[in-house]
Amino acid sequence: FLINKKEKLKLSLKNHRVEIRISEEEKKLIEKIKLETKKNTADLFREFLNSYDIENHNKNLKILLEELEEEKEKIAARKYSGNYAMYNLPQAQEMKEKQLGFYAPNKRNNYYGLHIEETLVGFANICPEENEVFIGIGIDPKHCNKGYGSIFMTKIYELSKKLYPDKPCYLEVRSWNKRAINCYKKAGFIIAGEPFEQVTRIGKGSFYRMIKD
Repeated sequence: FLINKKEKLKLSLKNHRVEIRISEEEKKLIEKIKLETKKNTADLFREFLNSYDIENHNKNLKILLEELEEEKEKIAARKYSGNYAMYNLPQAQEMKEKQLGFYAPNKRNNYYGLHIEETLVGFANICPEENEVFIGIGIDPKHCNKGYGSIFMTKIYELSKKLYPDKPCYLEVRSWNKRAINCYKKAGFIIAGEPFEQVTRIGKGSFYRMIKD
């Protein structure tokens, strides 16, 4: 969605690389939103997508959470650049041999592929612990900055609550990663406490713990 100088809402299919067919009823909803809100258009787009009931609404834009098994090599091959290069995964063969991440036998069922229609956009991890659930997502570099992160995080949270209804969710994010922090905030997560230091597979860093009941 884009806003022109007259503050009118436009649908930019080319920019988002997603085909969205909108019914007459949905057009009326968009018109109502245009009149009642002056929100940032990116937020409006996310809210519009989040308003769908994925299981029950017969829509053309489908956000699917599916088994990851067939697509692990694609995810391992994706490459970030700049500061985000630290999130690049080892090659799939190395992950298999060392049983890392989604190749670990005891964790393979915790991972889900994130899809828009038939396109793999990223993956998610839902890891139950004794009193809470750790969740996280990884968005393909080609699909970053399109608003998908907060949408998927919301859906992963909803799935976690269905699987583990009595357990709150948390995640950990490097304190310099403002893009991710803002994404998680838009999905309803809040920072809990002060930054803390810890060592992960990719090195030592300062982290925030973010939570959502």
